[in-house]
Formats: sequence, structure tokens, C-alpha cells
Amino acid sequence: MAILEKLKSKKIVVIGAGTTGKSITNFLIEKKIEFTIYDEKIEELNGLPVSNSLTGKEELALISPGWRPDHHVFKELKNAGAELISEIDLAYLLKTEINPSQIWLAVTGTNGKTTCVQMLESILSESDLRAVGCGNVGLP
Repeated sequence: MAILEKLKSKKIVVIGAGTTGKSITNFLIEKKIEFTIYDEKIEELNGLPVSNSLTGKEELALISPGWRPDHHVFKELKNAGAELISEIDLAYLLKTEINPSQIWLAVTGTNGKTTCVQMLESILSESDLRAVGCGNVGLP
């Protein structure tokens, strides 16, 4: 099943109403996919209500970075049988469908990620390759 069809068939919750959550909700709204939003600190995002509790009917959780893996919300979702994926997982699933030949470079580590991503973007762009630094650097 195509990822967009899968998303339209699931009860989705976006975990986190920060920068990444906003980006995910914008995408879901654009694609006319229904969802709810969970966050413990924010009450509204993009004019939509944000809940600090789950319904127990969630089938797919789209998780923003920064949430501790031992947070109680993940145990609740797993106990309810929900599938949990990060926003990077979602982006990769979409990429494999929409633009499978696109190449990604990923940078991990503790220090220097932003500088490294900016340097890679600059090198690639100067080499006449289309490059976009994203993630914690600019575009989520």
C-alpha cells in the first residue's frame, strides 16, 4: 500500500507540537489526512487543538525528536498496538515513493553537526548539485 494511502487509513497522532510537529501537521493538512496532536506544553498548533492525553485508538504515532524514549506516552501507544515512527522515518518512506533516486547524507554525533551539514550543503551546491541542509538545520 502506498504510504499516503496508508496514512489516510490510520488513526494518526502527531507526538510533539514544536517545530517538527508543525511541519508534520502542515504536511498532513496539505494531503487531507486526519490526525490528532499530543503535547504536554502546548495547547494549540496551526489553529488545531493539542491534547495532553491519548484516546487509546491511535494506530500510528509520528514522533518529533527530543522526546525521551522512556516517556510514558510511548508505553501507552505500544500497549495500544500503535506503530511508532519518527519524522525522519516518515520522510524516508515518502522519499522512497516520490523520489527514489534522491540521495540523502545523514550526520550524527554530539558536536559539530550543524557546521558539518552546512559545509556539506555548500560543497554540494558549489559542485552544481542540488542540496538542502535540513533537520536541526533550517527546514525540518
